[in-house]
Amino acid sequence: MHNNNQFLFSLLLTLLCLGGSLLFFTACNEFTDDSNDKSTGEETTTMPEEEEDDGEDGPEETEFGPDLIATTCSVSDTFSVTSTGTILDSTMLGVTIGTVIADSSSVRLTDGRIRKYFTLGGVGMMSAISEDGITFTVESTDPLIAVPNVSHQKVIPLEENTIKLFTSTDMDGGIISYTAEDGITFLKDDGVRILASDTTFGSLSHLTVVEISGGYRGYFSDLPLHVEEEDEEEDEMPTLDLEQHFIMSATSNDLDTWSLESGFRIGFSSNSITSSAEQPHALARLDDCVTVFYNNNENREIHYATAQDGVSFNQEFQLGVAGNGPDIVQLEDGTYILYYDTGDETSGFRIDYGMLSLDSP
Repeated sequence: MHNNNQFLFSLLLTLLCLGGSLLFFTACNEFTDDSNDKSTGEETTTMPEEEEDDGEDGPEETEFGPDLIATTCSVSDTFSVTSTGTILDSTMLGVTIGTVIADSSSVRLTDGRIRKYFTLGGVGMMSAISEDGITFTVESTDPLIAVPNVSHQKVIPLEENTIKLFTSTDMDGGIISYTAEDGITFLKDDGVRILASDTTFGSLSHLTVVEISGGYRGYFSDLPLHVEEEDEEEDEMPTLDLEQHFIMSATSNDLDTWSLESGFRIGFSSNSITSSAEQPHALARLDDCVTVFYNNNENREIHYATAQDGVSFNQEFQLGVAGNGPDIVQLEDGTYILYYDTGDETSGFRIDYGMLSLDSP
């Protein structure tokens, strides 16, 4: 009996020890799990979700950094041109030296290529295509628009590869337009966009257009006029007035009907910049800000001025480039390239280029 009681007591003691060990093991596990949770923060910390970049925190990025030209604006902005060269000349086109090669206007196609429209003297408006904006191949030996139906053209891209072209002819009495849905086959639009008789000019240049809030703004100038000198003989070539030219502007909601804005934007009779200004090219900047590049006939160089509202140009700068007919397009990599006319009858006319950049603000 005594032995049985001792056996039962020993068994009970063993079970109690086993139970205590189990409870201790469980408690240790719970303590360890809890410690792990606290050390990793899984129980008490919720990782914040990353905010999506809305793209409005800074200037638009290009392959070469922020696009400061399109995303900034100051009337004191200055530009530089580097890496200059020639894209089209008499030799490349296979024409006689002295043939006019000028008045270029460019557009970047949806596939990234650059199409350039230019005037070939005695023929009309031609086109050339380029992969990089520097090496061009003429697309056809036939003009897209024959003389005398085109002069000093500028283009603006619309949907897909549709192109609207603005030019002027004396026979139409002002600035007219053409439309090409394929960028090549141009059909003349009805009517006249801007009548020369509605301005103080006798002959108008092209119309260079930028988008603004609620529509478009276009800039144009007069062209050199033949001025008879008192001692000029009847059989002599008339003298060209190359010094007193002006830039005006007009607005439109649809690119067809244009309303002239009062006064002169830049040039001899304007309120602020009174040097000669003709054949403008408008470069769209931030919002309604515009920088207009133009030829100054007094020194035969390209000048420019910036207006935050696209109207009030008060400060003029020299680009340091001798030429006329400025034309600017942005390449697919985000860089900007300037084209301009240069040369003469003796050495030959040509279209040159340079990489355009905004100097650091």
